Amino acid sequence: MKYSTLKTIIVARPVSADKPASGKLSSLNRQWSTVEQKPSKPSVLMSSSQPSWQLDENDWPPTQEQEPINKKSKPNHSAALPWDISPKNPSTSTTKSTAFNQLQGFGKPPNSDIKSHLNNPNMSIAAKVSLSPEQQNVLDLVLKGESIFFTGSAGTGKSVLLRHIITALKRSYASRPDAVAITASTGMAACAIGGTTIHSFAGIGLGNEPKDQLLSKVRRNRKASGKWMRTKVLIIDEISMVDGDLFDKLSYIATKMKKSDKPFGGIQVVIAGDFFQLPPVSKGKVSFAFNANTWNDSIPKTINLTQVFRQKDSTFIDMLNEMRMGELSKDSIARFMKLSRELHYKDGIVPTELYATRAEVERSNGTRLAALKSEAVIYTAIDGGKAPPEQRTRDLANMMAVTSLTLKKDAQVMMIKNQGGEDGPMWLVNGLVGRVIDFVDPDLNPDHYLQQRKQIEEDEFNLLDGIFSDEEENVDLKPRILQASLSTNKPSEFPPLRGKVKQEAESQGLPTDGSAGTSTTKPNTASQLVPLVEWFLMNGKREFTVVKRAEFKVENMEGEIQSRRSQLPLILAWAMSIHKSQGQTLQRVKVDLGKVFEKGQIYVALSRATSLDGLQVLRFDPKKVMAHPEVIKWSKDNLIGLGPSI
Repeated sequence: MKYSTLKTIIVARPVSADKPASGKLSSLNRQWSTVEQKPSKPSVLMSSSQPSWQLDENDWPPTQEQEPINKKSKPNHSAALPWDISPKNPSTSTTKSTAFNQLQGFGKPPNSDIKSHLNNPNMSIAAKVSLSPEQQNVLDLVLKGESIFFTGSAGTGKSVLLRHIITALKRSYASRPDAVAITASTGMAACAIGGTTIHSFAGIGLGNEPKDQLLSKVRRNRKASGKWMRTKVLIIDEISMVDGDLFDKLSYIATKMKKSDKPFGGIQVVIAGDFFQLPPVSKGKVSFAFNANTWNDSIPKTINLTQVFRQKDSTFIDMLNEMRMGELSKDSIARFMKLSRELHYKDGIVPTELYATRAEVERSNGTRLAALKSEAVIYTAIDGGKAPPEQRTRDLANMMAVTSLTLKKDAQVMMIKNQGGEDGPMWLVNGLVGRVIDFVDPDLNPDHYLQQRKQIEEDEFNLLDGIFSDEEENVDLKPRILQASLSTNKPSEFPPLRGKVKQEAESQGLPTDGSAGTSTTKPNTASQLVPLVEWFLMNGKREFTVVKRAEFKVENMEGEIQSRRSQLPLILAWAMSIHKSQGQTLQRVKVDLGKVFEKGQIYVALSRATSLDGLQVLRFDPKKVMAHPEVIKWSKDNLIGLGPSI
């Protein structure tokens, strides 16, 4: 089923340079119109972002960052354009031809063409993620029918391994797809692996009643009892948030429904998670799953993954391992305290901010979005499914895809669904951060778009070159007007205008205070146009994709869609909650620990970072770094190799 939205959107369209001009600068004035198709000459703001995936070693080293512009030297025509990040040599004067070459290439790497920034099938990125030996060992045990719990510190590839396990089990039970129950402790974690919550699968509601009452509830529920009877493998992710009492209740229900005294009634149980991360929600004393009376019999094998993929710095890995155990050394405390310094990046992408509370996240994202003076475009989710309204509401609330997504040009966004394979390039993965540069037709070819953009900029540049001389008083006005004519909606780096130049700019309605000028219209309730997003990869490459709606769904064991949502697979990415960040990998992250309230919360937040260089920590208090004593004791008694390796 295809979904459609309203067509009307307000766009800026530059007047063609070959049309008669009524005045010296009239061809640079903007025209605003309401159209029902993509703009013939859309405006663009070039920027960049950081990814959350790991590259093949052949993609290294990344390209060097831009050298700072020498403010004392005479400004060149392209240096002020916000999308030009090509390296500058302050000691070398820039001619018209080199300035435009920098402009039309968008700061492209040497010896490359613009197509290298697009969907290149020859990119040296592994099309298939291979497992490490210890990960492969876990997969082999699962395929042999072993019940197992695999754990490991953050960044050891638990999520990647679990996806491989799910795929392999589905293949093994291809003729009986309802034999594999995919569940997690939270709705968010369940959505991430294409499953449902353990409570929903079990048919127990909140699960607070005594086990006999829960068993009766399941037996009265035809659908729930059928699921239990057909299940051969039960997968539970994020086990740290499942308490021991619930685990025992699940085991009891399984043995009774299967009429077997074997652990879990003979169901193979595959469990993943890290007890050092977020604990179960409890009104009284916390009871972990390993505290359950049936844990040891149900889970005969426990494997601790030790190879860290997310971080490569051994010092940082040691610091995180100390934090995981709640035992920070003086050196580690000193290093974490030094991380309060600001992070600055010349590509314009700011670090993703992590907060302990939802209110902090909403305030940060809202403030950043409101600061952008470009037009707002609102995308409303299209929901459906067979589930009862109450259940569907819960399912949809747990999805990363939001009910209403407001975007603007220059908004920082995060991809929330893997698009690799049939739907997109392999590098377009969950957690990748980028920036909206325009709103375009869904069928637009980014290659054609960028080539068209180059031609527009060349026309504008040549026109300006004929209008202005290279006199000192005009040299700072020329790029400013070019910037305004392209509607970049981004402040320039020039000082305020003065004298005759200021008067000339004022007569044309151009800004004189050092800004590029902005335009704001009423937000659209919906749009046929979709975002064109620029992604900046870890190896220095840039990629552009048109982001279309994707389907997010919750299925039952028979593969029937219970709840579904059609929405852009994007969220605003200036800030997110620590809870939602669990499982994410962030190249640049700013963590505010002022309102942390739970054991393991700081560890979850800081372990999202891939390096110390890309991590900023605010309001760090070593007294708040806590690991649960029971988790520490159980781990030391049951896990081998608590110190992760690289």
